[in-house]
Amino acid sequence: MPVLVWAQNNDPFKQAQNLSARLDLPVASKIANTTPTNIIVNSIRYFLTFVGLILVVSIMYAGWQWMSSGGEAEKIDKAKGRLKYSILGLAIIVSGYAIVIFVNNTMTVTPRRDVITNCNSNQDCINKFGPHWYCGRNTKNCLYDYSH
Repeated sequence: MPVLVWAQNNDPFKQAQNLSARLDLPVASKIANTTPTNIIVNSIRYFLTFVGLILVVSIMYAGWQWMSSGGEAEKIDKAKGRLKYSILGLAIIVSGYAIVIFVNNTMTVTPRRDVITNCNSNQDCINKFGPHWYCGRNTKNCLYDYSH
């Protein structure tokens, strides 16, 4: 009686490489892009996300306070104030998040150029444009490797 049966070989790393090859992604793209700019931007994004989650919980708590106030004007006013400032804070956080993404995209975008068609090897693209360029497997165009 078998204890373990393998129906197929499911090596996730090989599957990722195969998908990368089909989508014309460079093999180096599985390495995280850890430039100082990306570290700073990602830190700000994670911080804003965390604060946004806290504000959503605060909105829910204000709603609970309002619903459980029992009609007392003082408790209702307190809940309304919490709700108002939580929504205002959430609007500020969403605006800040949008600004961070906009600034990051406008300051760090490297234009993708499909310049040479019918390239035969990565060396053709490197000779023409320099390092970090490669020849797409399916498209046969020179593409920039964004992981550097």
